[in-house]
Amino acid sequence: MDGNQLVSNLNLSTPYNTHWLLTTGALFFADEDGEEKAIKTSELRFWDVALDEGQVAKVGSVSGDAPKFPEALGVWTFDDASNLLANSSSSGTATLQATKHAKNNVTVTDLAAAGITTVTGPDASNGAVNIPISSSLKMTANNGASSIGTYSVMFDICPDEVSGYNSLWQNDINNNKDASLFIHNGGIGLAGTLGYQGQINAGRWYRVVFVVESTDGAYGRGTLYVDGNFIKTFEQTASTPSGTQAYTDHWKLYSPGALFFADDSSEEKNTKVSELRFWDVALSATQVAELATVGTPAYDAQAGSGEPPVAYTGKIVSGGLSLTELSGGIPANTAVVLKGTPNTTYRFFVMPTGLPAVTNNDLRGSDGTVAGNGSTIFALSSKANGVGFYPVGNGVTIPAGKAYLEYTGSNPVKGFTFVFDDDDATGISLTEDGRSQMEDGAIYNLAGQRVSKMQKGINIVNGKKVLK
Repeated sequence: MDGNQLVSNLNLSTPYNTHWLLTTGALFFADEDGEEKAIKTSELRFWDVALDEGQVAKVGSVSGDAPKFPEALGVWTFDDASNLLANSSSSGTATLQATKHAKNNVTVTDLAAAGITTVTGPDASNGAVNIPISSSLKMTANNGASSIGTYSVMFDICPDEVSGYNSLWQNDINNNKDASLFIHNGGIGLAGTLGYQGQINAGRWYRVVFVVESTDGAYGRGTLYVDGNFIKTFEQTASTPSGTQAYTDHWKLYSPGALFFADDSSEEKNTKVSELRFWDVALSATQVAELATVGTPAYDAQAGSGEPPVAYTGKIVSGGLSLTELSGGIPANTAVVLKGTPNTTYRFFVMPTGLPAVTNNDLRGSDGTVAGNGSTIFALSSKANGVGFYPVGNGVTIPAGKAYLEYTGSNPVKGFTFVFDDDDATGISLTEDGRSQMEDGAIYNLAGQRVSKMQKGINIVNGKKVLK
């Protein structure tokens, strides 16, 4: 619903072939004994393939908005030297404290007494601390709940060594249990339930996400990801064999709180951490993929994941380059200009059905062998006249995947500069001579040609559409 997963049901008590399998077709809004209400519908779509989570998220809501990223109760980045354990979540309630621990004994203390020191993080702008053996971090959710059965936790960590066991997460705030989440001999897993999967190397930063889901508070499912990649899922149910790790014993959070980097039998290693996050909801696989790796922004509910960029194709016309906005997606093998927010990472999803090919497009995509000649090959760049397409120097190769223009007109061209009008993005136009259409008094027609006076119909004056 609105791009968010509500439930995934594999319970076949209602047989698939009775209610879900389509034989000759289907009915919308019909029931055999009149369990119906009047309902409005503005759009219906049907695919003969199963959409994945990312594709459903891309469809979003009726308003066109993709689902917003859940807000974390706790975000700790260790960047504030005056308070390394400050929660930087916009309205989060969770707190983090430094601790010293032994079996069944956890003492809250200050960072110095715990031996927790600042260290070099993944990059110069990303602070980090080192958690030594027998020290830990205690998290308290402070969200008013007596316990938390469904949650997600993110660790940006760099282990000093990977031989033996290195504890990451424990649900007993008194340190009276085996840790729930371990690195073990280069693998990672949930104690004995998942085994240890993947390859974790010493001295390298990883983003680990652990998601726990419970529908009844007694049984639950744990899923583990590293750098956005699914590792494995374990589901503890009423029929789970004895001897496996019980959800209520090791995954459910009581008080509610948890310990980072603590184990009752000291199965620990020195570990660097640059960021920790905690949600009291289960992140979907798509949301975990958005988190990706260390350094990828984790957006909150207020900020969302940013408005999607607008894509334009381009056609050289008399006097300039005309840009046309694409709607509904970018067809395969189509070179475009993207207008978005600077320094923002966008995720694009491959849709299961193809879009119509674009035929009226002079933009081309480089395969890595296209080279400039100083006159007819143009690539996107920023110069004194503004952002636009400018000649590529002789012998300079355009990287693979980058768009370019090839202009073979008889008149020399200095560049195709352009103006984006945020109030009316369809009013984008470019000029062949490198002059901005925002200059005072400049009048152009929709073909990008400069005219001496306003013509009947739509004109572009100072970058704005004007109807005469």
